[in-house]
Amino acid sequence: MSDPNAYRVFLRSPLVFLTTQRKAKFLRPLLGGSNPWLALRKLSLHQLKTPWTWFRFSHADPLTSSSGMLTLGLILYDYGERTGQGGSLARLSTDPKFLQYLSELERSLIYDKPAEQGTTKLTQAFLEDASRYDVITAYESAALEAAPHNPDLAVIYPHPTAVSEHAVSLLTGDWATPEQREGALAFINFLGSKEALQSGLKYHFRPAQPSSALSLANELTRYNAQGFQQSYSAIDLPPYEALNSAAYQWHLHIAKKPPA
Repeated sequence: MSDPNAYRVFLRSPLVFLTTQRKAKFLRPLLGGSNPWLALRKLSLHQLKTPWTWFRFSHADPLTSSSGMLTLGLILYDYGERTGQGGSLARLSTDPKFLQYLSELERSLIYDKPAEQGTTKLTQAFLEDASRYDVITAYESAALEAAPHNPDLAVIYPHPTAVSEHAVSLLTGDWATPEQREGALAFINFLGSKEALQSGLKYHFRPAQPSSALSLANELTRYNAQGFQQSYSAIDLPPYEALNSAAYQWHLHIAKKPPA
């Protein structure tokens, strides 16, 4: 991954909270602040009262969706940092205290068919009926696509958030011929071209190397009133072992349990 000829990231999209304009007025100070997951836990436990009746949160299944895995990774990372256990996240993912915390945070989780099917289905379900959930995690790219058609849509950036990266890897092995490697390198170079990256902009992804000619800045500014912003802080996800273990524990203890 350290070799730019063999591994390159071309497009990115940060994870955001997706809600409505009305609810964002209440949720933004909580979920856009320095402790979004602690605030979410308090909302799920009804320790923080909302201006509406019930609080309903959802994110996609971490085993069927990268956004679900990013969400779970952020929760695990945040817990590790706050408890001074960030250096041993794989062990922490099975710690009974973390699992108790995760169960409390997910107390108001709506794990329905769209959430089980993944990011796209969950986002579509929210856009079709925003009363179904109060807030979900989704990709900025999908939210930007929906913004022109839904002025009531609002986004909140977790601080920090995580980023979905669209990358290409060049594989090597005794089964790969020099001609195949040459063709792969040519394709990677094409994907890094201005022409290819402009196609990524059409789908509302941020170029990994933005420039004045390749940027979402104008689009993000246009929908600033809905919460979109150019800058955000992000973390690297926990290692795969920790994420995989946390996702297994999530399925074991939380998935398909009715919200409290």
